Amino acid sequence: MLGMKKGFTLVEMSLVLVIIGILIGVFVIGEEIVENARINRVIAQLNQYNAAISDFKQTYDQLPGDFSKATKLWGSVSGSCLHVPGTGTQTCDGNGNGSVEYDNTAEPFRQWQHMYLAGIIQESYTGASTASSGSYGLSKAGVNVPRAAHEEESVIQMMYVTSAATWAGSRDRHAYFIGNAENYTGYVGRWHGVSFTPVAMMSLDTKLDDGMPYQGEVLNMNGSGYTPNCTGGVYNSVAEYDTSYDDLACVAIIDAKFY
Repeated sequence: MLGMKKGFTLVEMSLVLVIIGILIGVFVIGEEIVENARINRVIAQLNQYNAAISDFKQTYDQLPGDFSKATKLWGSVSGSCLHVPGTGTQTCDGNGNGSVEYDNTAEPFRQWQHMYLAGIIQESYTGASTASSGSYGLSKAGVNVPRAAHEEESVIQMMYVTSAATWAGSRDRHAYFIGNAENYTGYVGRWHGVSFTPVAMMSLDTKLDDGMPYQGEVLNMNGSGYTPNCTGGVYNSVAEYDTSYDDLACVAIIDAKFY
């Protein structure tokens, strides 16, 4: 009869489902491409900083941040080296012991300022904690430490890891720490916050190392209090990234390579 509405045929419905499937596939592939690009940018950052630290060490025979003659070149901060940025080029000396130490020192913050003042990197950093007091320095992405390329609030710290740090693989070496400085309750301003999804962290680990969260040169920060969802609650050498968990869950610790 004229005027009767005609339903979809099986062929038409099949075509619609095919189109929907294609669109979903394109979306998923697009997400993977974007995520892969983010991880590649982080790797490029690490390569850049390895080269910058190497250049500084070759020029001044000491590591940035640990540099014991910085104030002779650029002037001295008046006040606490950990808490006072200084004016102009004013900075602080490191202790020159060969390590960029974290606990109770300004060295992890001054290192980025030293490299900027030396003309080795273009981004300027304050060189001091964002807090006006306290024994541990606080970080802010793009202010006193670099912003990680993959995530707006995530920071890149470079410092010496001691063998006592079980959460960092119990090894003595310099490493980059990449974590969100804003999302870990009780530690706002420190790098302890989760910054990568397990899929992204596995991608980073696989590109740089062995793809295993607690082996090799790329690690997830170990501990149920920090990253309970990154490896499904398993924290040993045979643990795997829990790729079924799709939210931020991991903190990266990556061996520095500037020697």
